[in-house]
Amino acid sequence: MKAPITYTLQYPIVLNTRSTDGTEREEELRSAGATIVLRRPKGKDMRVVDQFDGQDVAITLALIGKLTNLDAQEVENLDAEDMAGLGELVGGFVTRGRKTGGTS
Repeated sequence: MKAPITYTLQYPIVLNTRSTDGTEREEELRSAGATIVLRRPKGKDMRVVDQFDGQDVAITLALIGKLTNLDAQEVENLDAEDMAGLGELVGGFVTRGRKTGGTS
């Protein structure tokens, strides 16, 4: 069995909220340097590719949510750089082995 794939957050995952009196508050959900664990996808996980056909950001976020130890709120609040880094890892599962083009 292969070791799990890990990614280290470059930026904290922060949730911005506003109370009823209008006061803004930041809550750190995960700190920079936290290790995110990714598992290998199964066939059922890959259905998301068809579900969001052509919507690369939606596919990336959905796969990150399915394949990591992050909950939905954490995925939605990822820093763009961390989303891109995790996206490269999950994107490797989507494109690996896929054949494009053809010969005429």
